[in-house]
Amino acid sequence: MVNALGPALRDYAALQLRHVHRQRRRWVNRIDRIRLQARARVLQVIRPRPLPSEAPSGVQTPSREGFGNPEWGLTADRLAVIFANAEQTGDLAEMMEVVDGLIQRDPHARNVYWQRRRAVAGKPYVIKPGGPSRADRTAARMLADDLRQTPGLMHFFDHQLKAVQNGVSASGIAWERNGRRVVPARFHPTETRRFAVATEYNDVGAQPGELLVKTVNHPQGERLRPGGWAVTWHDPGTHAARAALGRTTAWYTLFKTVGMRELVIKLVRFGVPKVLLKIENWEDEEAKAVAQRVLEQLGTDSGGVMHGDLGIEKLDAPANDNGIFQTTIAICNQEVSKAVYGVTLANESGSGGGAAYALGRTHAGIRFENLVADAVLLQDTFAEHVSLPWTRFNNIRAMPPVLRIHVVQILEPEAVSKLADVLVNKLGLRVDKQQILDMIGVREAETEEQVIPGKAGGRQ
Repeated sequence: MVNALGPALRDYAALQLRHVHRQRRRWVNRIDRIRLQARARVLQVIRPRPLPSEAPSGVQTPSREGFGNPEWGLTADRLAVIFANAEQTGDLAEMMEVVDGLIQRDPHARNVYWQRRRAVAGKPYVIKPGGPSRADRTAARMLADDLRQTPGLMHFFDHQLKAVQNGVSASGIAWERNGRRVVPARFHPTETRRFAVATEYNDVGAQPGELLVKTVNHPQGERLRPGGWAVTWHDPGTHAARAALGRTTAWYTLFKTVGMRELVIKLVRFGVPKVLLKIENWEDEEAKAVAQRVLEQLGTDSGGVMHGDLGIEKLDAPANDNGIFQTTIAICNQEVSKAVYGVTLANESGSGGGAAYALGRTHAGIRFENLVADAVLLQDTFAEHVSLPWTRFNNIRAMPPVLRIHVVQILEPEAVSKLADVLVNKLGLRVDKQQILDMIGVREAETEEQVIPGKAGGRQ
């Protein structure tokens, strides 16, 4: 009997063990799905909407509500509330108005953001084939020809790179038929405050984290037309309100404003010399009148007469009293530079001889890495929202052309010449002559009379 029950018990135990393993796998899979869903919500993984077969007509017109200037009289507590509201509601208007307002009245912050954008947007660019085939090369030439007729391309690049400052940046694209092809006729840069980020519960069927444009009919935001917008995200894995570097620098521009205001008050009080006349006999009205005339003859805008030993005293601010204000302003400027460029010596002059020179070269290298990353960001935006739709709308059977922006290190003319010599004569590479001339800052002669005689070329 016992021997007969042995195999049955073993089979039952094995069956129960398999059941436990199945239950465990179900729970593990369920936990993994929950984790993936939570991670998707955190990373704002947004599925791109399919492109239509034809280009959208016209451009979605955003609403044009006025500015509120919330940066006036701004406090740190109010700034924190504005940032929290942008995250919870998805409405970026007030936050963007604060960020823009603080940057526009801060020369240092405005300059570093402008430099970072123009260091990429102002560089020469080329349209390269997306593949090695003949059709790919033909498509690249066709798109390059179409873009030459599109006005304001540099301003479009500049606006898209405002995603670094604002977290996200978008421009409307007006597609029009030009002959046989549909081309991007115009780009319409749109302020970030005209957009909102869809929350989990919305009335337009948008995915959480999806960018919405606020229109007259949909003041809370409506979905962007596929193919009708170019959208650049600074950090797609972060909420747009948190991804903006302008949110980080806003605190320091605010603190700098407070320090500057206190410095201005001090300069008003002590910047103009104050003369104090003292007379011994305070009851002598004639002496008071003489003292008043002396003040007027001295030409000071601020002065007074008081009782005391006869004499003239000049009131000045305590020596070295400006240090706390200047230090506050300098610290805020350095922190803004660190946030935008990752370094400080790219904008601030250093001291310390050779050590400062070496540190400056290191900081210049870090700054260059940021510019290269911005160029890649802009190239990806162009590929997704301009090149791919252009290929689709024109039914071109080729790989979408790619944008390449020439972001290069700033080198001495002698170093550029040596580099070109190595590339051409030793490595045998085909180098663009115009790019080398632009890097050196030399213009090629157009007539024979302009040519300087030399051994390598020109007249002997």
